[in-house]
Amino acid sequence: MNVTYSIADQVVSTATSIGIYNLSLGYLKAMQENKAVRKITLFGNPTTSSLDLGHPNTEIRNFSYPIRGQAGRIYWDQWGCYREAVRSGNSWLFLPKGFGSIARKCPVKLAVCLADVTSVIYRERYPGSVSAAKHAYYVWTHRQTIRNANIIFTISEFSRQEIMGWAERQRLPCPPVIMAGLAAETDWPQRTKKDQLLVDVRKAPHKRSDLAIAWTERWRAATGYSGSIVAVGTLADTIKIPEHPCWRYLGRVDQETRKNLLAESRALIHFTEHEGYGLPPVESIMAGTPPVYSLIPVTREVMGDTGWPFSNDDEEAFRHALTRALETPAPVIAGWAEDLQRRHRWTDIGQRLVDAMQYYGGGAGE
Repeated sequence: MNVTYSIADQVVSTATSIGIYNLSLGYLKAMQENKAVRKITLFGNPTTSSLDLGHPNTEIRNFSYPIRGQAGRIYWDQWGCYREAVRSGNSWLFLPKGFGSIARKCPVKLAVCLADVTSVIYRERYPGSVSAAKHAYYVWTHRQTIRNANIIFTISEFSRQEIMGWAERQRLPCPPVIMAGLAAETDWPQRTKKDQLLVDVRKAPHKRSDLAIAWTERWRAATGYSGSIVAVGTLADTIKIPEHPCWRYLGRVDQETRKNLLAESRALIHFTEHEGYGLPPVESIMAGTPPVYSLIPVTREVMGDTGWPFSNDDEEAFRHALTRALETPAPVIAGWAEDLQRRHRWTDIGQRLVDAMQYYGGGAGE
């Protein structure tokens, strides 16, 4: 099977979602290691050339204009990527970021990964958070993607059901939606644990950074906790970090810094109301740190019986979960990691991708 794989439009320093960037690299490497994939033509850019993406079955072609400015990006998305896919001579074009051209139909077989449909339901759940024009653009691109893709891959059964449900509500003929999955890295830095909690925050309303900060601060005051509480990410102007000296707000940090913070913390605090997967609690366990996380349908699916979940409408459950997390012995966390590694493996993900493209492409040679 020969595949063209495009990450030419992705730059880690400006990525809206680091999760999608890492997913794109993970899917690529999973396919590179699958013996049924004879050739991958990888579309990259000058920023991806520093990554270790080489493989005997992979030819790398870098393009600079998709990341130079809005005009270059639009041209790449609507015409350039498809033109180069034809030139590659491969049967499939794989877009891990999920959105193809809205100006033309893909001239080769098209596989996309839609991690979720959060962007098209966001305005309904959080009025005023997305402009009408931006919402209309999201709906348009999702509709065109579903119309034109030969296969849609996604990262959880929860997301698979959401994608198919949205397509049905939009009265769209939906191509096969395959739950390929997602996995966390297993190679984490070895760091000495500090008396430190790491709190994930993000400007988006569904991340509930307001609850994360308020509930953690009330837990600190009630228990007398005197260690460090480090908040990482982005915050809306209306949300403030407590002025107590225990708290530090680092803003958005690079991936290496976040890995080190996660590995050296005693617990990760992760609030959310909606996800396609919810990777941070999985990463936390792989880093040897117990996660305290919102229990929503997708985290129940992904996490199983690992970590310390709580309900977003039960502050007492959060306090109990955080206290239990700080008491979790290392062998228990190691057992959780083994369980997650058995259930979420890149080799399995790569096989699901390849099996689906072979099946819907018309045979093993496709």
